Amino acid sequence: MDNINLNVEEVEIVEKDQIQNTISDSQQELIQKLHTEYQIPLFTTIYIVIQKDCKNLEIANEIYKNINSDDHDFIQFNGSIDCAICQEEKSLHQVCNNNYSTLIIMAQEMQNKFKPTIICQICYEPKFEENIINFNNKIHNICKECFTMNLIVQIKSGHVQDLKCPHCNEPLNDEIILKYASDIKQKFLKFKNNISVATSTDRTWCPNNQCQKIVMFQTSNKFEKCTFCQTEFCKMCRQKSHPDLNCDENLKQFIGIPQNSEKLVQCPRCKFLVEKVDGCSQITCAFCKCQWCWGCHKEITFLHPFYCPHFMPCYDDKKCWTKFLLIFWYLYLIICLFFVGLFFAQILLFQSIQETLCYINQNCCVKVVINILISILGIIIFPLTTALYLISLLPICIGVLILDWYDGQKLKNERQISNVQQVEP
Repeated sequence: MDNINLNVEEVEIVEKDQIQNTISDSQQELIQKLHTEYQIPLFTTIYIVIQKDCKNLEIANEIYKNINSDDHDFIQFNGSIDCAICQEEKSLHQVCNNNYSTLIIMAQEMQNKFKPTIICQICYEPKFEENIINFNNKIHNICKECFTMNLIVQIKSGHVQDLKCPHCNEPLNDEIILKYASDIKQKFLKFKNNISVATSTDRTWCPNNQCQKIVMFQTSNKFEKCTFCQTEFCKMCRQKSHPDLNCDENLKQFIGIPQNSEKLVQCPRCKFLVEKVDGCSQITCAFCKCQWCWGCHKEITFLHPFYCPHFMPCYDDKKCWTKFLLIFWYLYLIICLFFVGLFFAQILLFQSIQETLCYINQNCCVKVVINILISILGIIIFPLTTALYLISLLPICIGVLILDWYDGQKLKNERQISNVQQVEP
């Protein structure tokens, strides 16, 4: 038995010596550079340099960017559940027909030389590259355990939209999220579906607690009936119908708060109640991530400063002005400033003429005639310049209307794209 063990050890030593002899110094240098400087996984670098016979740094980088599960078999290394070459799942690969034992022995030998140099940016512990997150052909300096825990915490707290990598803020798609947070897949999909229904403009939940089915809007009326329990509800506030009250009054009566209370406001997109304790007027809904203004209860757009009551001196009186009325009010103020400027310009013109020697040397009659001519000239020029100024404002008004239409279309498209992404599993 001892002789057999000795023979096995001798064979392994011979194989390792043969492998070391098959790797040239230039190949080892290239492998080390790709692994340490470019942070490409060790087994992947060995596969590129040895299996693909790559000898150039730029070509090696190009091969790494184009690696996918179709051009190689599944290889498991160091107990990883993903492929050691492309970091993809086993189901995406072909059946393993090739013998990669030589590459595995090479990787094991070189792993002892290359100590863990990647530090996780969350737990600050050194990790091998096999335990570091790698997606979109990029290594993210976070270990798989911390990355998975971060996802689980956010999903359990209801944050399932716009999830980003804690290392570089790169957006995460659903495929990556479900890959590393597969244990709470159902919870993630449930939250996504809830947000999809809440932000949708053509469906909602039935407000009847005994029903709570998803109801599609069938008509353009303000009130709709649930097709399951026949409960009538309002499509604006998603509550039971209230023909004698507006949405705000019904909401305040429904939750039992005074009419003049402003602590609770509905999100304009998902209709969830939001309480503002402190801070600025720009609110980000924790449920649907909609950015809206606490002052006017509308989504923030490019033209928001023009029509928001918070920017108006009448805000204390709670006077609601329409968007276009406020825009033309601003333009009217600009025109008034122009008139004031022309008035003072005329005064300065009189003063400058009266200070000239030509005017001073004239007799009184000539001075009176000059003043009358200047006044007539001012009367003629003033309406002409005003008309030209108003004509020049016409493109501005048209541009404002186009921007308003563009903002509306942009918000509509964002909602549609968000709904489509949330409906997809």
